[in-house]
Amino acid sequence: MIYESVSGGGLAGSELPASWEIEGSAMRRVLAREFAAVPGVSVVMTLDSRLPLESSRATTLRVSSPDEPIEHARHVNHTVIVAPESAEALAELAERIDRSLGCMPEAIRLTGDKLRFSEHLNAAGIPTPPTMKITPANGLPTDVTFPAVLKPIDGAGSVDTWLISSHESADLANYPHAEAILQPFVAGESRSASFLVDSSGDPHLLGVCRQDVECVQNRFHYGGGTLLPESLPDDHTAFAAVRSVKGLRGWVGVDYIQTEPGGSAVVLELNPRATTSCVAILAVLEPGEAASAWLDDVAEGSTWPIARPQQPLHFRADGTILSPL
Repeated sequence: MIYESVSGGGLAGSELPASWEIEGSAMRRVLAREFAAVPGVSVVMTLDSRLPLESSRATTLRVSSPDEPIEHARHVNHTVIVAPESAEALAELAERIDRSLGCMPEAIRLTGDKLRFSEHLNAAGIPTPPTMKITPANGLPTDVTFPAVLKPIDGAGSVDTWLISSHESADLANYPHAEAILQPFVAGESRSASFLVDSSGDPHLLGVCRQDVECVQNRFHYGGGTLLPESLPDDHTAFAAVRSVKGLRGWVGVDYIQTEPGGSAVVLELNPRATTSCVAILAVLEPGEAASAWLDDVAEGSTWPIARPQQPLHFRADGTILSPL
């Protein structure tokens, strides 16, 4: 079963954040198609009853309650869970759903808490921006380095991520979270690396993407990205970030800033689940190739795919694949 919680019924009865629904639907569709391409595998996916029915090789289960997908998961062999880390939504699903192909709850809680994960990276000697916890209603500390980035402690995507250029420009009275983290802005190219982590905790690189992140009126927005025709060395900080966390398994994404071409990188966060980059990676790989490795990761001689297009492949946050340059 493919259970993407935003478009798949986890927010039934609640408001669907537009950007989360767009990206979530894109991931749900492509993951369902990917697993349906594996011989002998039948796929079901849940769909919020408020959303229109879609054509798919998967059997669609319309749901109107957040409890329904949990019940459906009891009747399948495996479930791929995609959910925001906010309010521990992903960790709680990992606890409630048996036979998940994803990460352990303790790994999700560590990486989902951006303050705690920053402390973890620092302790492991992995480059990451200095991070402090603040109460926005109390204003900014006096020793802030500008420009700075304000974001939720357990946010997902770029929702409520603000760029602050000075004390005077910080209109924190309207910030929608009681607590947040503050980091200095790191100049460089926004990138993400996607991995399949096997049952032994070893990461296998799937692909590297440049992220299309723009800042409009001091608010960051994610618009998609570009799958790059390149790999990463085994000693890259993205590999180090994954290896530093126990309990990761399945699809994992690392967001980082490439501060120097082919050189230093600073880790921003780790997503213990599939990310929107999967729409481009799975478009390049043979259908079912990644899903087969994911399902059979303990088999002797498993082949781990890597998506390296002949030229950069552009994609939008809604899953649209654009013509390469």
